[in-house]
Amino acid sequence: EWTKKFAQMKGLGRRVFKRQMLTMSHAARLKSCFVMDIQKQYTKAAVCYLAMAKDLGNHKDTPTVLYNAHVAYHNARKMKKAESIKKEILKRFPRSKPARMLKR
Repeated sequence: EWTKKFAQMKGLGRRVFKRQMLTMSHAARLKSCFVMDIQKQYTKAAVCYLAMAKDLGNHKDTPTVLYNAHVAYHNARKMKKAESIKKEILKRFPRSKPARMLKR
């Protein structure tokens, strides 16, 4: 994605500006996944969330994005995929809010 490439370039823009660009990019991308979810295109939404989570890496929002993918697969009745994502959240982000929600 171009915003990620821009943020990694040295000498272009200030750190605060780059951070703001990445935040806006994440918000726009999350919104597009959310729209698919609202339209009940659960599998497409889950794939969108997973792609976003992959790009985020260990960002603070990754557990929530993965949780959204888990819920979307659950709504699509793809339980094996939902369970796989649940296990990933619990393993990678055991102290996150989504992990606590999944442990209930």
